Amino acid sequence: MKISFNLTKRLLILFFALLIAAAVALTFTACDQGNGSSGSETEESGGQDTPTLKQFAGITFANVSFVYDGSEKTVTITGNLPQGASVEYENNKATNAGNYNAKATLTCEGYQTKALNATLVINKAEFGEIEFEGANVLHDGQVHSLSVDESALPVGTTVSYINNDKTDTGEYEVTATISNPNYVTKTLKATLKIYSLADVAKNLVSSVLNRPEPWDFLPEALSLENMAYSSLPVGGMEGSNSFASFVNVNNIGKRPIGKQMNVVYDVLGYTDTALSGANVVFTAGDAIASVYQNFINTHPEDYKSFTGSVTIAGSTFKLKIETQQDTVSLFIGNGTVNAELSTDGTNDYCRIQLTNGIALKYQSTDQSLKLAVEYTVSGKGVLQQLEFIRNDNAVLGYLYEYFGTENTGIKTSAVIYSNSVYTAIVSNKRETEDLLIHAYEEIYNSQTGAMIGGEVTENVSKIDYDTLWINLYDVSGIISVKVEDATNGTNLDTIYINGNSSPIKTKLVGIAHPTRATSRRFDIEMKDVWYVVATTDANGKISYQKTKTSIPLLFVQSDYVDSFNTDFKSENNVSATILTSVNVITGNFTTLSELFAEVKDLVDYDAIVTFIGSKSSFFEN
Repeated sequence: MKISFNLTKRLLILFFALLIAAAVALTFTACDQGNGSSGSETEESGGQDTPTLKQFAGITFANVSFVYDGSEKTVTITGNLPQGASVEYENNKATNAGNYNAKATLTCEGYQTKALNATLVINKAEFGEIEFEGANVLHDGQVHSLSVDESALPVGTTVSYINNDKTDTGEYEVTATISNPNYVTKTLKATLKIYSLADVAKNLVSSVLNRPEPWDFLPEALSLENMAYSSLPVGGMEGSNSFASFVNVNNIGKRPIGKQMNVVYDVLGYTDTALSGANVVFTAGDAIASVYQNFINTHPEDYKSFTGSVTIAGSTFKLKIETQQDTVSLFIGNGTVNAELSTDGTNDYCRIQLTNGIALKYQSTDQSLKLAVEYTVSGKGVLQQLEFIRNDNAVLGYLYEYFGTENTGIKTSAVIYSNSVYTAIVSNKRETEDLLIHAYEEIYNSQTGAMIGGEVTENVSKIDYDTLWINLYDVSGIISVKVEDATNGTNLDTIYINGNSSPIKTKLVGIAHPTRATSRRFDIEMKDVWYVVATTDANGKISYQKTKTSIPLLFVQSDYVDSFNTDFKSENNVSATILTSVNVITGNFTTLSELFAEVKDLVDYDAIVTFIGSKSSFFEN
């Protein structure tokens, strides 16, 4: 069959048109399938599809603050970066005090670049303790000044002074300003005193006649004045049984002194006696200075050494004054009291000897006091040493006592700790061969002076015990108490409570502790204590006397404190609950007991004897 040319041409045109249409259709079908299968985000722009970049998430760049310490400080991002990501920092490290604006730039393929900002703050540090001491100097026509020891200051520190560098006699307040770019500026003041020969006696004598105040190392509430009662609490006389009939427990005096603290009061009491005996010396500064100044006026070249006498309150005292470099020494005495005093401007030393046999030696600074006293009681010699060290608002003390000769005497050691909340003493007072006290703690309220309680770890017949002692008025359910002086097989006394005609019963430990199977979980026992009683004489003078008595206290073995209420009720049908926080008693017991174990044997008899020393030969001539 013959096909015409025109038809053939039309068929070719149609064929090519179909091919083009099919190609276009296939193209559009392939883009749609590609976008649908990848799952990536796209963003339409100008009629074409482009992928959307991801955002960083969970990454923070927080402000940080430090205190300058000389080391480099850094601020960095926190959070987990995607794999392959990197971070570039700007200004994120510094050492010196200041505020630094840091920047962190996060980058990663497929993520939008992110910039974060943070501030690195390095605060100025505080200077530590800096010594800037005053000075008393003799006028010599030269320039005198005060200075800070700059060798101990951080690098880069400068010190400037105001009102320094003086020549004329007078008293000047000098200001030192300590500056450093990395430290808070500190200002200190001290006094420069330039005196003439006409004032030398008064200055030297006043510098050495510094009387310490030993009681100031204990809380004010524990002073004799604040501990005192007008009469012995809970009635009765010394040695009698104040609890022979029922006594309301709230009437028991709340400021007793236990056996451990009583030793501290003894030391301070005999120290007061020695200081009072030497009070005639401490208050005679003007009389001593007048005699010394008269000597200086006639012997200006020899003023550093003087020997003579002085009349005080109608009595003549031998007198010697010596100065050597920064040390001033004064010897003064008569037939009643001899005192040897010296100072180097920081440490004051004094030895006092009274004719009644009391000898006292002390060394004191603004923050510490070490003293030892020697005396005789009932024909037995007593040696006691007490040391206090103040640190901020707390005081740590150490006590050592020998009662009798070195080989036959009873030794007592103690550690004292006091702050604004409580005062604790850990000792081994009343230790005997069959009763070995590991540590006996008494706790007192530093605000009121009240005894809070105590804890004792001891070994009785080779068995260890840990016992807490509680005031009866701190136990709910116990209203009144009566004590019959009659042993009952477990207690030296027989105890009654709440008006009952039957005595209280205790509960034994039981088989849970076979080594303590016969011991008591709890009981009430009489304990020796002392109360301070104030009396006023006809002249209105108040004196304080420690009076010994006994009061009933509850004891509970520490293992049975939690079950005390149940145990007491099961035996006595009384619901009794300990109101005192046991943690107040036990909180620092372990720490202080361990310290006590370390120091209890550090000072021996000979060390105390050596510290006290002997009377100067000056007083023998």
